[in-house]
Amino acid sequence: MMKFKKYKFVKIQDHFYDNEHIYDWMLECSDVKTLIEHSEKYVTSAIEESVKEFFYNDNTKNKIAQYVNQERKVTNNGTLNIYGALNFKFFDSKIKALNKYGKIYLRENGSYTIPSDTHETLNYIEQDSILYPFYTEKDINIMKYRGGNHYYVKIGFFDVVVDGEQKWNTVDEAKEKALEYLKTL
Repeated sequence: MMKFKKYKFVKIQDHFYDNEHIYDWMLECSDVKTLIEHSEKYVTSAIEESVKEFFYNDNTKNKIAQYVNQERKVTNNGTLNIYGALNFKFFDSKIKALNKYGKIYLRENGSYTIPSDTHETLNYIEQDSILYPFYTEKDINIMKYRGGNHYYVKIGFFDVVVDGEQKWNTVDEAKEKALEYLKTL
């Protein structure tokens, strides 16, 4: 029988701060494979969304697209080269921290924190999916590309894939699959 990887999400309180800061759910990452999966699902996805914004929306509010536009004007580098360098910077610092500390905690937005003696794990969840455990029905985003025939679903930054399918013929079918996916968490 094939054993699936379990992802461990942790809720940490940091006693370093006066207000006893409690972080949102974070993915505990102790290997490069998990780091790559997280980067592909969340960081690369966010960068790809900003590329679309960059090319299709002149007045974008997307911070990554705004940064790339500014860099392009200052450095005269190509847009895709800047995006590639940015993706490398995000990934490189995490690899270095993972090697130094043995594990890191990854946030959904791509940032991370390192283990600390001031951290206390308040709660943890192990699940088969790399999807963060705080998502609900309100986080379902159904979209259809211009000129396209199918509907796609994202929950947060995450593309919904059910039984190998990622596109559906109707909005209702797409929503049904997204709700079905949420129940598996």
